[in-house]
Amino acid sequence: MLRFPNTFFGFKAYDGPLSTTTNVLHYNTDSPPCAGRTSKGDGYGLSATAKSTTTKKKSKQSSLNSPAISLKGFGGYAGVGGGSRGRTSSPDSVQVYPPYELDRSQEALAFYDYVEKSCIGIPNFKRVALAYFPMDSTGDKEEPTKMRGVVALRPIKKGEVIIQIPYSMAINLGTDGTDVTSAAVNLLHRMFLDSTNPVFKMLPGINSTDCWGSTDFFSTKALDELQFPPIKEETLARREKVRRRCQSEQKSQPKLVYNDEATYELNIEKAVPTEDHLRWAVWLVASRTLTVQGSSDGLSTPTSNKLLIPLIDMCNHDRNSLHILTGRAAPGGMLKVIAGCNIDVGEEIRFCYGGGIEGNDRFIQDYGFLDDNAEAYNIIAQNMIGRKKYSATEINHIYERLSETSMDQDEDILKEQKLTIDMRTAIRFRFGLKKAVASLKSLN
Repeated sequence: MLRFPNTFFGFKAYDGPLSTTTNVLHYNTDSPPCAGRTSKGDGYGLSATAKSTTTKKKSKQSSLNSPAISLKGFGGYAGVGGGSRGRTSSPDSVQVYPPYELDRSQEALAFYDYVEKSCIGIPNFKRVALAYFPMDSTGDKEEPTKMRGVVALRPIKKGEVIIQIPYSMAINLGTDGTDVTSAAVNLLHRMFLDSTNPVFKMLPGINSTDCWGSTDFFSTKALDELQFPPIKEETLARREKVRRRCQSEQKSQPKLVYNDEATYELNIEKAVPTEDHLRWAVWLVASRTLTVQGSSDGLSTPTSNKLLIPLIDMCNHDRNSLHILTGRAAPGGMLKVIAGCNIDVGEEIRFCYGGGIEGNDRFIQDYGFLDDNAEAYNIIAQNMIGRKKYSATEINHIYERLSETSMDQDEDILKEQKLTIDMRTAIRFRFGLKKAVASLKSLN
């Protein structure tokens, strides 16, 4: 959603089709952005009821005539409009959850205003807005966990622009290929210098649950429970880089002190950034920045820049998404998301992280989520079976670790209710990988 090492999916350096190669214009998004964050309500309240998946497939062409939803709360279609946040009642008085709720928190409203003022003449918020989507639809009495993403407010045709952000509005954290802790320190300094910027207010907080799915925040035990040494080794190496960079930063003046709300003040008596804050910033760089090529003079290779691009960086992941990202990191440049298919009102805007070539071994480190698509595990299994990424010694070690528990045992453990987020994520990862390895081996 971005990483260490960087694995992205690319923006082309021109307004053409998306490239599957790396090192062009790459995206590094979040966890899914704000994954796991729950909506607590803000009193504005708009519940929207979208059509079922089956209905969408049958009436995709006619759905483009659906009325738009207004971010201001005016207009809409059946089941859409002002009202209470959360559950809505069906005709049978059965409590059901709406597919999404527009984010009208104070932070979001300030963010919308900031983007609109910075994108004069670009109607982003007539096309899309931020919204919370339930992560399950069980219908249980307890309100489900919600994930923030980007929703279409009106029908969008294939080939049309979904989101358009000027390069001048992006926050450039440095060139790609440099030590990721440099970009993280740059981010912390930018947040200190511009602490009221609404873009920074939309980032997951240092103590938020958004971080917990990433191995950067795993306990030692959870790292071991992955039963996958390459991830554990890379995570520990990254933590060591953070530790060393902190030691280096402690010698600089003035020293910045960051509190838990991610606000900043000068204090020459305390060392900053703290290791916890720098680790958090490293994860933000991995999960939220895009690596975008600059302009070329035709003689030298264009530089690749790590950019925090408002709104675009809040789109979630879908391996099957057809949407295209395009643009350049150059004065006057535009960074865009182009519709790769027709989009109905109320559909979430997602695109594929990692260009379709990355698996859950990257997602769990750089974003903090696991892709349930089988291909996200098959990619890792293929690298193991085909020895495409690991040496014979490394592969043998991986198999030894994975054999410590059976798939049945892993399933039994996952049924436990008291697992911490990192432990549950680790066991889900190893279970999914074992399943993929077994499936691929049966085909050979």
